[in-house]
Amino acid sequence: SSAAQDAIFEASARILETISVTKNADLVFGTIVPDTSEDGFVTVQTNGRRQCDAHLTCIDSYSRADFTVSGKQNAKYWVTLPEAGVLSSGEETMEIDNFTSNLLFGWGTLYGGTDDFKVGARIKLKANQQPGDYIGTFAVTVEYE
Repeated sequence: SSAAQDAIFEASARILETISVTKNADLVFGTIVPDTSEDGFVTVQTNGRRQCDAHLTCIDSYSRADFTVSGKQNAKYWVTLPEAGVLSSGEETMEIDNFTSNLLFGWGTLYGGTDDFKVGARIKLKANQQPGDYIGTFAVTVEYE
């Protein structure tokens, strides 16, 4: 005769507070005068500097994008950036790519429950790029490690 035996175990789960991201500033390339015969690039870097190809004229203020992440104190988080996209002004378009953040390998830590990160990117102006206000909408995604 075999006697039935029981083993007792527990089930558990830890619930973290929701991680959130808030935009503090948009990515602004400023005002640019294109070349008449040659394509060119303008880059806003995460350190706050702007690089403008020598044959372009860059004037006006510009800014990197700035975000605040909030969540569990001392938790690590990962940021996913857009890969590429388009800025549009009516029917006219301009490519945007090389999105970068100031986070080492895209990772941050919520010391004190919050952290800031910056985002930069590069736009490509075609020769004789048509005048206009070019705008695009992009998303950054944050998640716990």
